Amino acid sequence: MSRSLVHIGIDNDRVFAAVTKRKGGFSHPPFDGLNLGFQTGDNQDTVRHNRQTLINALPTTLAPMIYTYQSHSTILQKVSKKDAGRGGDSFESGIPADALYTTERFLPIGIFHADCVPVFLVHLHQPLIAIIHAGTPGSLAQITLKSIQTICQNEKVEAKDFSAYLGPSLDFAHHPISVERVDEILGMNRSFAPAIKLISGQFYLDVPLLNYMQLIEAGLHPDAIRVSSVDTYSNAKEYFSASRDEKTGRHLSFIYLK
Repeated sequence: MSRSLVHIGIDNDRVFAAVTKRKGGFSHPPFDGLNLGFQTGDNQDTVRHNRQTLINALPTTLAPMIYTYQSHSTILQKVSKKDAGRGGDSFESGIPADALYTTERFLPIGIFHADCVPVFLVHLHQPLIAIIHAGTPGSLAQITLKSIQTICQNEKVEAKDFSAYLGPSLDFAHHPISVERVDEILGMNRSFAPAIKLISGQFYLDVPLLNYMQLIEAGLHPDAIRVSSVDTYSNAKEYFSASRDEKTGRHLSFIYLK
């Protein structure tokens, strides 16, 4: 698949996972160009045209994509072929969840984001994948930790047998927070402290690190976790950023079993 359309996070004989870029679509400013989110306020027909552009670049063996109707929750849903195409016509017709997982091959599952962290999970031995929309609210509510724990309980697997990839997202240097917000976050959970950084008198929140910490707490081995170095804020030509532009498009992060 063309790297002009996507940032490829995983591509091996078992799994493909990627994050779409903003190039190659048909949306006009401020959504230019490959906006894939109906929820942005963009023209709906243009979003459909953009999605078709992506679909045309994917293998024809795949079932229709399953999209989330996400809300910064901690809801995880297992999906199957019967859910194929959910969310294809509207944002509201997607699966009401911020994390999806499946055990079925050729079934792509996807979440939307601009600055939020897309977390990809792959079981090392079984046909089992997941994708998590980890924005700031979800990350502070520990969506990644809770999703892994639920998957392990439901599927009778162990976290140590997963690998993970954290895709392009907002770098902490562009996520300043107030002293009051620091107190609020530490009041939620003191273990979040390493993700709060103080530089030259300004506090910052490192959301990718929050999710890395949750992966470790869940039981993944550090060597099984990769983190993208791509900052959505600093790469305006290739990535959307709500923190940078406020009104903007959305990437689609998706994964499927081959």
